[in-house]
Amino acid sequence: ETQIPAYIASFKKDAESVSDDFQKLADRMGYSILFVTHPVPTQLKNVEPDSIYGYLAISGVSSYWDRQGYSNINLWDGLNENIGEDRSFKYSWPIDKHFNSDGYRIMGKLIADSLIQKPELLTRD
Repeated sequence: ETQIPAYIASFKKDAESVSDDFQKLADRMGYSILFVTHPVPTQLKNVEPDSIYGYLAISGVSSYWDRQGYSNINLWDGLNENIGEDRSFKYSWPIDKHFNSDGYRIMGKLIADSLIQKPELLTRD
């Protein structure tokens, strides 16, 4: 447990660096980029928020994108509202825990709804 804060800090630093590199490349090549904060089913309401897989690690990167002005969508709240504590594997595969078609359908709808509400996420300055 004493290693968790260091891991989260390292994760954030690496994720921020990779995000910066992607954004610089997109800018140089004339592309728009949209970052999506996308927790996997096992991260939804089933782990402590301050664990290495929890909200603190993921939300920190999403907050960084906001501060940098990077186009991004955070699916954490929407996925928790739609899937939450369901452990029936209705939305994910039981072995690898990744979303199945039902989970991806919810994820896709959340992304589409975000883009309808904020179409500027897909436009370049």
